[in-house]
Amino acid sequence: MRSVKYGTINYSCNTGDANIFIDRSNGAGITTAYVWPGFRPRVIPVNLSYSHLTGNELTVIQTCGAPYGPGCIFPAGCTTLCYEATDASGNKATCTFDVCVNKFTGNIRELACNDEIQVSLDDSCKATIFADMILEGGPYKCYDDYIVELRDWSTNVLIDRCTNQFGAQITCSDIGREIKVTIIDPETGNKCWGKARVEDKLAPRMTCLPDTCVPCNSSIAPSALGIPSVVECLASTCSPFFSCNSYSLTYRDVSIQGNCAIGYDRKITRTWVATDNSGNSSQCVQMITVGLGHLSEVTVPSNYDGLEEDMLLCNNKIDKTKNYDAHYYKPSHLGVECLDGYILDSVLFRALVAVGADPNYYIYDPFNFGARSPRVLGWNCIDDPADKNFGHPSPDPVYYPAHPSYDPAQGFPCWGPDTHIMWYGTGRPGTDCRNLSTTYEDQIFDLATAGCDAGPIGCYKVLRQWTVLDWCTGEIGGHSQIIKVADPEGPQVLYPDTILVNMEVWTCTGRWEVAPAWIVDNCSNETHYSVEVTDGTVLGDEATGFVVTNLPLGVQDAWIVATDCCGNITRKLVRINVIDNVPPVPVCRRGTIVSLANNQSTGEGVAKLYAEDLNEGSHDNCAPHLYYKVIPM
Repeated sequence: MRSVKYGTINYSCNTGDANIFIDRSNGAGITTAYVWPGFRPRVIPVNLSYSHLTGNELTVIQTCGAPYGPGCIFPAGCTTLCYEATDASGNKATCTFDVCVNKFTGNIRELACNDEIQVSLDDSCKATIFADMILEGGPYKCYDDYIVELRDWSTNVLIDRCTNQFGAQITCSDIGREIKVTIIDPETGNKCWGKARVEDKLAPRMTCLPDTCVPCNSSIAPSALGIPSVVECLASTCSPFFSCNSYSLTYRDVSIQGNCAIGYDRKITRTWVATDNSGNSSQCVQMITVGLGHLSEVTVPSNYDGLEEDMLLCNNKIDKTKNYDAHYYKPSHLGVECLDGYILDSVLFRALVAVGADPNYYIYDPFNFGARSPRVLGWNCIDDPADKNFGHPSPDPVYYPAHPSYDPAQGFPCWGPDTHIMWYGTGRPGTDCRNLSTTYEDQIFDLATAGCDAGPIGCYKVLRQWTVLDWCTGEIGGHSQIIKVADPEGPQVLYPDTILVNMEVWTCTGRWEVAPAWIVDNCSNETHYSVEVTDGTVLGDEATGFVVTNLPLGVQDAWIVATDCCGNITRKLVRINVIDNVPPVPVCRRGTIVSLANNQSTGEGVAKLYAEDLNEGSHDNCAPHLYYKVIPM
């Protein structure tokens, strides 16, 4: 019998088969059972394991003693294990032995505890406090026979984080806490206590990204290349479930410039650092090689011609006098209301309401996940008088400045610089490669009517010729970009919808003296108009005034036709109601002789006088027939 630290092992073996024997001479505390030839030996301290011998290997089958066997912790008392092995000819060998674990003898009943210990959590962010970690002195009986009770030092609340596991557990929720650890002998009721402080000494585990090579015109941001996976705590079977994966992840880049000769643009050493709440940190390094640029990889800017992208509106040119400060809201402590949401001054805000979102808050609010953001106001313009392209659309955008409440250290609330475009640019060839240089030349094609004042912006097309030079190879490439600054809106014509027109005195036609039209335009400083009718004669011009004659009786259509300097036409419909308000012209004879006739019944003289007898050429400008009536004077 051979003694071990926490008990005694008894073993015996049936050696009736010469193929199995026990070797007891392989070292203190180790007993090995051999199966020969070709069997694997068994090492039996309390846990069983296998090691390799030379010769032909046979499968050893355990026939009794399960579930205990190699790799198991055996209970107190004796456990019988049986094994057998069969060779290819059917010859069978067996082995039976006992593993006996005897309890300690001579243990003391008094208890003495360490007054203060420090307990560090394991990889799963928990730890089990056993009796042997607190008790000192001895000899004691089997430590599993004692009860371990944990209580918060300040509140005296009982602590056991994993109710489904043996012993008393603490987790990351107890980091920094002082715990009263009480050891109780359930047999006698005797107890002692000590103080334990819980700490986390293990850094987060990181799996870094592999080294990579990217084109020079692609993004090297972590959002494009990825971030390392970080695990603060390994999976635990603790119940109830707890989570401790709280850490911060930062990175820093160190860039070394390349050149044409060594074949890359630059190399970036990206060092990631993960730090948990206890200040433990780990890091990993990713190498990013940024390649040289090639002309074939250069992306071309879009055409702003109304087909590929929208045209630039002549009334949307950048205006640096715009005041948007009044639209900034200071975030509250509950939500981040960065914008007022009203159409004031010059800033408009669009609603992008998602399911469950509050439309009164900024779209990137990290607390509320709201729905609004500042809109793009228009397009940027080259404003340097020394630039040969002065006044032309700029390729570069202008961003809203950071919100006054933005905190660079936290990254919120509201937005930081270079986040939202205020005035957009028409773009450049897509390359950030140092070996590729770009330049451009503009040709302007004026679209305004000759001699017409189209306003400070006007309407025109820009043929922008981009040239790209590869300094490493000397290759030259290029691309033509079309940009149209347009006025797609016609003038606004303010004029009555209906007009009453009277007839002329001597003709059966109306005469309309057209009052000047009130015309405004969004861009042009100069506008012109004319008059059209379905029936009639238009005389005059906009300088002297228009007169329409020969208008027939009744209702007909007329149009005020306005044009701006960019060729936009607005036709304002006017309904003309030509009415006849000219009375007939009566013409009477000055003298008419009427003869009397004798009335035989009365003996009186009578005469008849008809109205048409008095007519001397009465007439009307329109009516072909007139009606007459005689009225005594």
